[in-house]
Amino acid sequence: MFITTDRMRELRVINHAVEKSWGNNSYDLRLHENYTMLDSFAETLSMDKKAFENKPFKAVDGFIVIKPQESILVRSIEIITVPQGYIALLSPRSNLSYVFDLFHSKLCDTGFEGFITMRIKNPQNRDLRLPVGLRFSQIMYSLSQDVSTMYKHRPSSKNLDYFDDSYPTWKLDKEYL
Repeated sequence: MFITTDRMRELRVINHAVEKSWGNNSYDLRLHENYTMLDSFAETLSMDKKAFENKPFKAVDGFIVIKPQESILVRSIEIITVPQGYIALLSPRSNLSYVFDLFHSKLCDTGFEGFITMRIKNPQNRDLRLPVGLRFSQIMYSLSQDVSTMYKHRPSSKNLDYFDDSYPTWKLDKEYL
């Protein structure tokens, strides 16, 4: 069962929230100005430490411009927290699916805290301009059973140091480093 935004506010699960982003059972995450370009023209994509060269960029004049067929990693302005007894689910905002591909229907485990990173691809044959602050994804919280090991205490957790104004990065699972 999804919880209401009133309960989300009581739990203080969204840091840097703005009023217009609250729905009845969700919050719309907003696009940050920092992003990372993925090299979509590489001949071979190898799932190792050097697989993705992180090329950091910052929005220019309040817009992120994505060239045709390019992909970027973006992050939310907001920092989210998933407390004990809850999980968080993310999905793209439906009205934006007509414009670009947003790859991130995902679950955030109990104990996760940090920015949300997603991949956006421009499937168009023209440049795509996204304004910083665009509400691009919605997060919903659902009740869950208490867990014995929170996300931040799991040996395989990799997103534990993501609270500054850094650029989003793709991180390889620790066992492959």
